[in-house]
Amino acid sequence: MKTVWKYRLPEPGHSSYIPMPPGATIVHVALQGAWVYMWAIADPTKIADQVRRFAVVPTGQEVPESATYLGTVHDQGFVWHAFEITE
Repeated sequence: MKTVWKYRLPEPGHSSYIPMPPGATIVHVALQGAWVYMWAIADPTKIADQVRRFAVVPTGQEVPESATYLGTVHDQGFVWHAFEITE
């Protein structure tokens, strides 16, 4: 069985590490309220012990090396792009 999980991403211009269950698949990125969130499909029986790094990059700013694009959000004239960074 798998379920949908929700994670808050870092503020634009920053990155953060988020523990997730192994094999979690990111399916959506969106603005909800004042924060950028991502949703992932994961097995709820697995412990969230796989730490993954994510960044939110404003338009025109440098994209981190080894970044995988996840999605773009728009908020009051600002546009931010979410990435997963593999190390």
